[in-house]
Amino acid sequence: QLPLKIEAGRHAPLGSLARDDGVNFAVFSDNAESIELCLFDDEDHERRIPMHRDGALHVADIPGVTDGIRYGYRAQGRWAPEQGLRFDESKLLVDPYARAVHGVVLGYAINKAVHE
Repeated sequence: QLPLKIEAGRHAPLGSLARDDGVNFAVFSDNAESIELCLFDDEDHERRIPMHRDGALHVADIPGVTDGIRYGYRAQGRWAPEQGLRFDESKLLVDPYARAVHGVVLGYAINKAVHE
C-alpha cells in the first residue's frame, strides 16, 4: 500500500535518500512549472504526489516508504521545442540522480545499479 502522509522534503542530497522513517526525494528543474513524484506499488498502481517547489528545487518527504520503492517523475511545463522546452506530463521520467534502475526503458528490460 502506498503512503498517505506527505511532507515538504529536504533540499539535499538530490535524488532519493532513505532514512529510518521514510524516503526524501529532491530534484532540480529551473523550467518545470511543477513536478509530481510517482510511486508504484507491487501491482504497478501509480500514485502521483505533487512535490513542494522551492526555487528550482522540487522536494517531497514520504514517511513510511522504504529504500527500493519504485518511482519516477512527471514534469509539467511549456512545450516550446525551439526554446529547448519539451515538457510532457504523460512521460514518466527517470530520476537523473538514481543509483539503480528497474523496468523497461526504450524497450530494454533493465534491473541493475547504475552507480556502484
